[in-house]
Amino acid sequence: MQLIPVYLYPNKVDVYTNVPGTWTTERYRKVYNRTVKLFRGADNRVDIQIRNSDEKALNVTGSTVSFSLIRYSNQSLVVTKTCTPIDITKGRFYVTITEQELYDINNGFYQYSVYKETPTGVKTPLYIDSQYGAVANIEVVGDIKGNLQPSLDIIEFAEYNPGVFGEIGNIFFTSSLIDTNYESEVSNSTHTFAFYSTGYTGSVKIQASLDESAAPNNWTTITTISINNDPLMYSNVIGKWKWFRIVHTPVTNSTGKFDKITYR
Repeated sequence: MQLIPVYLYPNKVDVYTNVPGTWTTERYRKVYNRTVKLFRGADNRVDIQIRNSDEKALNVTGSTVSFSLIRYSNQSLVVTKTCTPIDITKGRFYVTITEQELYDINNGFYQYSVYKETPTGVKTPLYIDSQYGAVANIEVVGDIKGNLQPSLDIIEFAEYNPGVFGEIGNIFFTSSLIDTNYESEVSNSTHTFAFYSTGYTGSVKIQASLDESAAPNNWTTITTISINNDPLMYSNVIGKWKWFRIVHTPVTNSTGKFDKITYR
């Protein structure tokens, strides 16, 4: 049995400010703070501890504390939030950067700053290190759930008329091949199909193949869906297959249009 330990601990940052008249006598100097990491796909909490220059927790009763995420390249503001107090008398706050707020933020390095503000509107920077650095590095890392791949749209279908070949049956249309990325799939992978149509009536077959060839010949029908003037219908297929294709057969004299398939 393999054991993989994981850890849950505070993503904590110490910030400093000098109480008037004490900076010359208090000797503690923090050289730097580590780079904070934010992970897309989750809510990220950052704990903030405000200290004086002697590394003692600082009472900031009456003040609010704010956190800003800044784009490194042009110093534009990405997110700014008021921190939530844990214990104001001990200078303890936290800020949560939500999954939604990180959704449109690209991976990479940014900067952050923290400042406190009095009720009269006086803003004081909170230093990240002893060199009066008021900004520090923060990294937005990849999505913890993996990056969603764009859906595949299929709009071209090859027509097959059985009568031309002396066969009996209605005209049907076959899509191009859909590669399922077989090597990365598992036995219970879910494949989602969305069918878009306009005034269409007919049947849609989802067919699958395990042929290794790039031109598979052996197909099996997984499911058949009836469409009766439904503009959008969905179907999920569970399993591990090498290829998919869609075969749709409109009813005789149908004037509707089968617009496209979206596959993910």
